Amino acid sequence: LSHNTRLLTLNLSRNDIGTEGGVALAKSLYGVTNHSSSSSNNNNNPNNSNSSDAFRSKTALRVINLSHNLIGNDGAMAFSQALRHNTSLTEVNLSDNEIGFEGMLTLMEGLKKNITLKRLGLVDNIRRNLSRGEMAGFSYSVGRVLLKGVLQESALEVLEMHGSDNSGGAAARGH
Repeated sequence: LSHNTRLLTLNLSRNDIGTEGGVALAKSLYGVTNHSSSSSNNNNNPNNSNSSDAFRSKTALRVINLSHNLIGNDGAMAFSQALRHNTSLTEVNLSDNEIGFEGMLTLMEGLKKNITLKRLGLVDNIRRNLSRGEMAGFSYSVGRVLLKGVLQESALEVLEMHGSDNSGGAAARGH
């Protein structure tokens, strides 16, 4: 995908690509093609801070929908790295992917370096696994990250993080 010159929109929602598929797809958005699962290879680590700007994407892809694919925290962290390098995407939907607290915060940090993304969908991710207290802590942390630079430094215009609690717990009830 990093050298795609024609495809503008990619909708892979509801394909159960999982964490491994999410990480591989994110890496392809910024030119990393080695999908080795070896954890000893730091060049293959999506969170490696030594990644070069040489991996900047030359893709024509503008919109990607990966909703309902169970990419989890690892997939979100890989997308955070992709967002730091990708200069073509304007819309990403990662809704309903069981992304947790760490993955969400990492995504927010990745947005600080992105100059093109206008819309990010993160609906129905984190609430399922958090208690009311944890949800309050998450909301506070995300608010701090957003105020500390994401909203001032990024091109983001729409951030969708609303959702409903499908777990039957009380965490999503805002009263």
